[in-house]
Amino acid sequence: MKRDLRLVVLVIILNSFLTLGCWEGLRQDQMVAPVAAEVLRFRVLANSDSEEDQKCKLMVRDRILDELGSKLDTAASPEEAEQYALAHRQELVEAAEAAVREAGFSYPVSLSVGDFYFPEKTYGDMTFPRGTYRALKVEIGKAAGNNWWCVLYPPLCFTDAVTAEVPETSREKLEHVLTEEDCQMLTGEVEVRSAFLDWVGGLFHS
Repeated sequence: MKRDLRLVVLVIILNSFLTLGCWEGLRQDQMVAPVAAEVLRFRVLANSDSEEDQKCKLMVRDRILDELGSKLDTAASPEEAEQYALAHRQELVEAAEAAVREAGFSYPVSLSVGDFYFPEKTYGDMTFPRGTYRALKVEIGKAAGNNWWCVLYPPLCFTDAVTAEVPETSREKLEHVLTEEDCQMLTGEVEVRSAFLDWVGGLFHS
């Protein structure tokens, strides 16, 4: 009898974990959605994780950012930034290919815009939650190496993203289109609680 009771309790606990996992995933999507709708991100995939290929990746990154330059500063929305990048796709690919040749390789380069998964990432004092974002993706060769990530619009692409300060103009653009709560979430002023912890806390206070 006791064994059957333990089995029932175990099944209930497992079902609870599965249900909470679904809730947490839905909650994460809801948290990312308003932020993702207002940014265009940038992703560069190296040919491999070799030291030479990783250096090549950074050269491609720098060349594309130089090519885009201040042109994206005039964009009024992530859609405009995306349209500009697509309109100049060939120039961007050629610039990337030139960087690859300068690095001593002949890898092909592909460029696309789509919806891609990004891990949690910090830029200056802003932390963007993990989730799916619209992004400009550049693939070098086999694209089997570590990625380089940043926010292309509003411009948060730093070569040292951890210590760099977010430009005031970029911050103002985000503050203009996001709610106060979303802005506070990005800067860590709002504690993001786990649904599981909330559920456990409820058990002890019920």
